[in-house]
Amino acid sequence: MEKLIRQLCTFWQDDWQGIYLVKIHYEQTKTDDNFSEVSYQKSFTTGRILTFTSKKVQNGKPLQKLTAYMIKPLGIKSSSASATSCQDTVLWRSFSAEEVWAYSKNVGDHNQIHLGDRPIVQGFFLFEEIIRTFPAIQNCRITFHTPVRTDTPIFLTHCQKSGKFQGHYKRTLYFSGTLAAPVKITPSSR
Repeated sequence: MEKLIRQLCTFWQDDWQGIYLVKIHYEQTKTDDNFSEVSYQKSFTTGRILTFTSKKVQNGKPLQKLTAYMIKPLGIKSSSASATSCQDTVLWRSFSAEEVWAYSKNVGDHNQIHLGDRPIVQGFFLFEEIIRTFPAIQNCRITFHTPVRTDTPIFLTHCQKSGKFQGHYKRTLYFSGTLAAPVKITPSSR
């Protein structure tokens, strides 16, 4: 996963400062264990919405595909958390500024919104933590509604039956998404 994210960060251009990650789509297929060479491919499209794709390929077949959709903000809007009929809600985690700075350095993300005194948590960092929380998934779609600042507690609500989840605090919805396989929440060990 980290290599796919690093690959996406190589597209970075300085005039993209302040750009927001609004959606991630991740797909994984079973690994072919014949030890053949694995390669990585990347591509992107421009316009008002930037679309970046990174693939891990083996024998011409994609093993993992990570697509990120980004947009320059017109202004930050706050989204209200919508009530859900799910009962499975846990205090999931919060992120420290040190974690966000270290993550930026590790993946090569130079966006200034992740480097200030109270930075915004990277969408990829949130995504990786969701994957750690639900390790058995093979397909995940996540949409970001409001930027997450460091030291903000995030509650995670997950409906096992539908696979839908939300990250929220008080009346703010930070992200929502769908998992391919319904699985049980496990609070992050960080």
